[in-house]
Amino acid sequence: NRAKDGLTYGKNILSARATYDYTDRFSTYTLTGQKAGADAELAETFGGSISVSASATDEGVKRNRPMVISADNAATGATLKKRAQVEALFRAGSSQIVEVIVQGWRQSNGDLWKPNLVVSCKIPPLYVAQDLLIGEVSYLLNEVGTVCRMQLKRPDAFLFSKAKSKTKAQKKGGPLSETAPLHPN
Repeated sequence: NRAKDGLTYGKNILSARATYDYTDRFSTYTLTGQKAGADAELAETFGGSISVSASATDEGVKRNRPMVISADNAATGATLKKRAQVEALFRAGSSQIVEVIVQGWRQSNGDLWKPNLVVSCKIPPLYVAQDLLIGEVSYLLNEVGTVCRMQLKRPDAFLFSKAKSKTKAQKKGGPLSETAPLHPN
């Protein structure tokens, strides 16, 4: 769902800050697992199971920094591929967080600011001019009055349906997702 109001620095944002933490991002995510053997020969040769793996890359990480994850249960190449893509999307989207404080707990239509709303953000000092998703909301009552603190992330950190197939930008060697990074660097 979309928020009725946008967030604009100097209009309804009292303060804003951004955190860029790339420590949990990797260049390649490789998922490994096992699936049941298909016939008696495979069962005899491989002890009843065969190894499968799949990978996804994060084009935003330029240096070689691979991560290998073991699947928790039996898997196929397709399920491992999707999980690797979801891992890459989630980690990339979660590496850039914007925190804003706005006056009041409600939007102009009376609805509360709440998690999982996509909101248009324009915060020039932080180089942010895109749609972000509200991840966390805190309603505060302090000396300023009622204020709402929101933690915003790129929507692709939570929209796992984008992990089904590579976007056109990825196929051309572009960014990880259709959503641009929050900061130009």
